Amino acid sequence: MSEPGSNAVLQDSVGSSPDLRDVSSTPERVISNIDQAFSICESMVYDAKKLILNAARITAKLNGERPYNQARLKAAAKDYKTNISTGFLATECLKIQPRLHMPIKTAKYLTSASLPLDWPDSAAKSDFFRQVTTDTIRSWSKFNFYTRGLAREVGVFGYAFNVFFDEYEWRPTLMRMDKGFVPQGTEVMDTEPAFFLAKYDYTPSELFNQLKFAVDSGRTEWKKDNVIRAINTAMPPPIDASYPNVRTYEDMVRQSVWGFRYSKGQKLIRTWHLFAKEVTGKVSHYILRAEGYASDGNNPPNPSIQEGNNARLLYENLDQFDTMADAVNTIVFQFGDGTVHGSWGAAQILYDLSGVVEKIRCDSVDNMRMTNKMKLQVPEAKNVNDVKMTVNDTMMIVSGAQFAGNQASMPQDIQSYELLDQKLTQIAQQRIGAFVPPIPLQPSDIKAAQINAALSKEHELQEDSLENWLSQFAWLIRAMTRRLARPDSPDPVAQSYRNTLLQKLSEEEIDYLCNQAPVVSIMEFTEYRAQQRAMFAASVKGDPLFRQTQVARVMAAGVGDERFVNEIVVPDGDQSDVMEAQRQQLTENAALAIGQSVPVIPKDNDWVHMQTMKPGLDQVVKSGNVPLAQVALEHYTGHYSQGVAKKQIPPDKINEEKSIIALYARMLEEVQKRAAIQQQHQQASAQADQVAQHLVQSGAV
Repeated sequence: MSEPGSNAVLQDSVGSSPDLRDVSSTPERVISNIDQAFSICESMVYDAKKLILNAARITAKLNGERPYNQARLKAAAKDYKTNISTGFLATECLKIQPRLHMPIKTAKYLTSASLPLDWPDSAAKSDFFRQVTTDTIRSWSKFNFYTRGLAREVGVFGYAFNVFFDEYEWRPTLMRMDKGFVPQGTEVMDTEPAFFLAKYDYTPSELFNQLKFAVDSGRTEWKKDNVIRAINTAMPPPIDASYPNVRTYEDMVRQSVWGFRYSKGQKLIRTWHLFAKEVTGKVSHYILRAEGYASDGNNPPNPSIQEGNNARLLYENLDQFDTMADAVNTIVFQFGDGTVHGSWGAAQILYDLSGVVEKIRCDSVDNMRMTNKMKLQVPEAKNVNDVKMTVNDTMMIVSGAQFAGNQASMPQDIQSYELLDQKLTQIAQQRIGAFVPPIPLQPSDIKAAQINAALSKEHELQEDSLENWLSQFAWLIRAMTRRLARPDSPDPVAQSYRNTLLQKLSEEEIDYLCNQAPVVSIMEFTEYRAQQRAMFAASVKGDPLFRQTQVARVMAAGVGDERFVNEIVVPDGDQSDVMEAQRQQLTENAALAIGQSVPVIPKDNDWVHMQTMKPGLDQVVKSGNVPLAQVALEHYTGHYSQGVAKKQIPPDKINEEKSIIALYARMLEEVQKRAAIQQQHQQASAQADQVAQHLVQSGAV
């Protein structure tokens, strides 16, 4: 970085001109000197002034700020009024965070990266990569709270930034909207803003370790003398109520600290991390010491041009990142007007309404307190202290005043307040209904079809908003994965991660999976999709066109994790259940062979029982042993009926088995008919023999 004024190109708070002569010439750096860097930082902070002030007001309301100014009430002789916070805004905003956080917490995988379908062993390798990546990221002790904080910041305040300060650190730093800044007008779809500013406070030990590691590694990005001076002069950072720090001031009110002079009770070095996109597309990274920032809080600040500004440059790494997306990931709550600054969170949407609700609730308390109190009138205000009241056994005497009008007390109207409170609460839920679908208060007054249609629309909006959040979060996971998989990473977790992947994946496969754009988001692995897949799997249970073991696994996955699925689903190739059913039926065949009836029970695998029994049944039917055949056919028919009801029999075999049972029944009928005819012939022959014998004995012949 050059000295101030050492170049002739155009310098301003939006960066220097490239000063190109031709395509082959080397472009000028976007940031030419330290003063210009400060100017760019100060301009971005000033552009967010109104947003920071709004965030401070929202923070105060979330922290329990009263709806009325108590001093103004007292000045207007209205300090009798109830002035408490009922937490309406905080209550409604609390409903947002779990809707964003829980799908990530409960998702089976945090990445949807996969190898092509025609890749050898594609499914198994993709699942292995997803599982290892998910386990590694979730092993980060702060991951759970990080996603909670990110969900709160995005859902309540509208947007937040995930920042990576170097090429190797895979754990991002959360920058809320008053700590991270992009140029005014940056679009929500723009992953490559011209600049990004992050405010970050180093402890002396943290900054010293950064410097020592760089020196030991032979790196020169850190300005050694400037960093040592910053460490030696570190102080507890002061706090004030000017707009850059006003939200932090409200946070300190929540923390109930004894004094508000310092934001942290330890020595810190306040820094600004400035990322600048060069004309070449590369991103340069500067760390500036923030002490010396000056602004009157009302007008755009002037560049901090003063002697010694160059000593505030702590770090300079030109072309450190290939793209701005490698340094910062932006997540917004809604599209809004298409810009990052125009994305509103639930708190901005409900802020004005929350003030009205709080005042109405306080008024309702006042109404109840005033109920049954006498309303008296004095001649003049100065006579109010002359009013006296005497109470005896039979009467109440008031002197110095008279009853006002025909009412001796204030009327009670609590129901109207309750109805208004319910109405405004319903409006609030409708305004953020994409995440908190409203519940009809009087469903009996609405047709069922209308309720179902409304709920369907709310569910559609809810899922769409959730998909939007998870799609953005998927890009963060991609950035974390790429850093974890770097071959040259000095991080031990990253080294372990890569070594684990290499057990089943090649270098080519790892690079393909890590650099894949997340077309499919984490939504595919949430409980919502698991439930949808389980419902479909249930509808094809027993259908031979679908692999039934996989159907069972999908159904089980809807209510449990992989371990639960493995415990209850029979693995592919495991025939133990089939063999058990076959053995059971062979045992039953012995009882049927002696004409003993055997009951069919619901837990039987009917199709296996039928297949095991069929050869013997066919033989006994054809043998003509009707009693044994009838007992066996009755047992076989019982399995058929139960198997159809349980959908255990393949659909294409149902009619076939029905025909076989009918055929066996007809065969038995034919055997019985032949036996009956034969018996009739035998009886007729016996009768004829008896008649002939009688005639012989009687001498008739």
